[in-house]
Amino acid sequence: MLLPDPDALRRLATTYDARATAIRTEADALVGRAEATPWLGAGAVAMRLGTSCAADDLRRSAEDHAEVARALEAHALQVEVSLVAVEAARREFLEIASSVGARVVDVGGAVVDLAQDVAGGVAGGLADLVGLGDDAAEAADDLRERIERMDVPEPGDAAWLTFDVPGLR
Repeated sequence: MLLPDPDALRRLATTYDARATAIRTEADALVGRAEATPWLGAGAVAMRLGTSCAADDLRRSAEDHAEVARALEAHALQVEVSLVAVEAARREFLEIASSVGARVVDVGGAVVDLAQDVAGGVAGGLADLVGLGDDAAEAADDLRERIERMDVPEPGDAAWLTFDVPGLR
């Protein structure tokens, strides 16, 4: 399990390191008690040998725990470095995204401006088409007034077949 919290990893590493120390201490105490036994003879030698082998196993286990603690500490450092890199990448992304957003707004504004220019050109062309003269503003006002005065038939009415739009011939 990869924990994204370096402090939690370090606490876990400390726990494993403490276990390693406790296991070593227990191994040393076990050997010390075996050596302090007043037995003599072959049974005592066998007990001390067995105790020594068990203590060696405990020390290997303690070293495994210490190795896990070192690995967790190293992993915590890697996670810390990775989190810093991820945060830097996130900030860079946000800067780029906001820059792109600003550019999109700029491009959108330019498109709107262009659309207004095109619409103005179309309106001027329509004014010329319907014979309202060269002055587009005056022509647009005149066209608006003519349209407002029109008696527009209802949808579906046969009057649409003969409906006359002012200015169109």
